[in-house]
Amino acid sequence: GQTYVVFWKSVASPENYELRVQLIDADGLRQFGDDGILFGNNLPMSTWTAIMSVTIDDLDNLYVGVTGTSSMAAYAYKIDKTGNRLWGDEGILLGSGFMVNILPLETEEAIIVWNSDDVILMQKYSAEGSAVWGENQTVTLPSGNTSPGNLFELSNGDYVMIMHAYNFGISSLVYAQRYNADGEQQWASATQLADVYTVFNTEYTGAQDGDVIYFGYMGSHSNRFDSYLQRLNPDGTLPWGINGVDFDVNQTNFEMDTRIAFAEGSEYVWSICKYSNTNQSQFGEWVQKFDKETGTRKFTENAKMVYN
Repeated sequence: GQTYVVFWKSVASPENYELRVQLIDADGLRQFGDDGILFGNNLPMSTWTAIMSVTIDDLDNLYVGVTGTSSMAAYAYKIDKTGNRLWGDEGILLGSGFMVNILPLETEEAIIVWNSDDVILMQKYSAEGSAVWGENQTVTLPSGNTSPGNLFELSNGDYVMIMHAYNFGISSLVYAQRYNADGEQQWASATQLADVYTVFNTEYTGAQDGDVIYFGYMGSHSNRFDSYLQRLNPDGTLPWGINGVDFDVNQTNFEMDTRIAFAEGSEYVWSICKYSNTNQSQFGEWVQKFDKETGTRKFTENAKMVYN
């Protein structure tokens, strides 16, 4: 019944921003004082922030990957429920980079990936924050510059990484690759999930049913946006084909930010989506339910309106 909240606190120059965390109990009471806990006073921040990643492990330890925007240095932090900084007061300095994503493993180790000079760097860290592999591993895609996305652990200790290939601006094509515990790729080549364009500098949501991965995303094509749900099997195949299943077969409203969720044992994957008119001046929310095996849309072919 407890909730972590990770947030930026605006402070005077030259610090500009402090990265803090608060723990709220089931009654809404703050456990880390009035202003939360500072992750570390070494994070060099300019007057703007970059996307961070936040996740927890099975022991309820909190992991945050973040970029210090005055130096473009990538950091990873880990704290427990009592506020102890398990990777030191200053976290782990990964080097130059952004889009830092962390996957806590069943072994209490963690995989950390980040974008550094348009390639992905990947490293495994021990529970105490020491690098396990001698050198960072480099991951690239032949179709363009490469940036990391979601990470998923599989039942045998392997993991899957979503990756974005990009060349111009922020538009990307999205792929997936499976790795073993030593960081060795398991598929001959990465599986392309979509031929509509995503963007590499945002967050997309994923869900798992055992070793089957579901990926929800917004794709751009034909001067419009559509929401999709893709299913990725553990052998790298796409039973629903390239792009997966469209949220809504209408080509009227733009289907924009989308989020998915799956309850253990359920027969369905749920998705919500922000709709807009074509000039993006009015917004509403729609919901869709998909059969997890077939991808069949259950709330008609055009989803269900939550509010217009």
